[in-house]
Amino acid sequence: MDELREAGYNEILLVDGHSVDRTVELASQRGIQMAAQEGVKKAEAFRIAIRCVDTQSFLIMDSQIFLRRIQISAIVWSTRADLTDN
Repeated sequence: MDELREAGYNEILLVDGHSVDRTVELASQRGIQMAAQEGVKKAEAFRIAIRCVDTQSFLIMDSQIFLRRIQISAIVWSTRADLTDN
């Protein structure tokens, strides 16, 4: 979460799937917007996230995925380039 903010991504949404670690606590301390996952399947978390965002593009990340700042920037840059080409 901190690395995303340091990279300039300030609109971060955490969809919590009933975590039992300190995820919610840490996100709350950082002022991260949160939504609760109603079901247990990952697709439900994605549906909630899609309903909550109001941006032209967004990136969905799973807690098990680790992306470096440069990788995130490359994904976002590539997506924006695709949007402007069409």
